Amino acid sequence: MDDLDAFIGFLREEEKRSYDPVLDEERAISLECYNGAPYGDEIDGRSQVVTRDVAQTVNYTVISILKTMLSTSKAVEFEHANKEIAEQATYAVGRTFTQGLAGYTFLHSWIKAGLLEKASIAKTCVEKGPPKREEKTVPGEMLTLLQQEQEANPTGPQIIAAEPTDETEAEWRITIAVPQPPRFRDYVSPNENTSFAQDADDLDEACVYVGFHEERTLSWLAEYGFET
Repeated sequence: MDDLDAFIGFLREEEKRSYDPVLDEERAISLECYNGAPYGDEIDGRSQVVTRDVAQTVNYTVISILKTMLSTSKAVEFEHANKEIAEQATYAVGRTFTQGLAGYTFLHSWIKAGLLEKASIAKTCVEKGPPKREEKTVPGEMLTLLQQEQEANPTGPQIIAAEPTDETEAEWRITIAVPQPPRFRDYVSPNENTSFAQDADDLDEACVYVGFHEERTLSWLAEYGFET
C-alpha cells in the first residue's frame, strides 16, 4: 500500500467516525420545536397547543447578538501608520461586506443555524462569476479582427453569436461574452454537508479531519478537469 492509498483510507475512516446520530437527532428535535411541530403525544379531544418558546428565544437571541456585532458601521477596522489609508481600507471592506456580500443576511443565517443546530460553519471563497453579455453592431472588418483576437486569446471575450444586418454583410450584429473578475462569497455551509472529527475541540488547530460535501453536475466536474 502506497502513501496515497493510506491517506485515502484514513479519510474514509475519519468520514465514518464523523457521523454522530445523537447530534443529528437533537438537531431534528430542535428544528421541530422551532417550527412548532406537534409533540406526537396529542390525544383527541384534548388541547393541541404547541408552545413556541424555542422560536421566540432563538429569534430574540439572534437579534441581540446582531445588535452587538453591528453596533458600529465598521465590519473591521484597519490600523496603519498612514491614518487616511487605514480609514479608506476600513470603509471599503465594511461597504463590501454589508452591501456587496449582504453581510447582515449572512450573519443572521450563521448565528441562527448555530443556535438551532449546535454548530454552524461559515465559508469564504473566491468563485468565478458568469460572463457578461454585450450586444453591438460592428463593421465586417471589425468582426474579422475580433475573431482573430479571440483565437489568440481563448480566455478573453468570446463571440457567441453573429449575424449580418443586411445582405451585403457590411455590418454585423454580434453578441459577446465578456469574462468577469472572480468575486468573494460568504455563505453558511449546511450542517448536513459538513463533517469533522468528533474529538475535535478546535476546527482550526486541533482537528485532524474536516469534510465538505456538495453535489455537483457532470458538466461542472468536466469544467474543472475531473474525468466523467
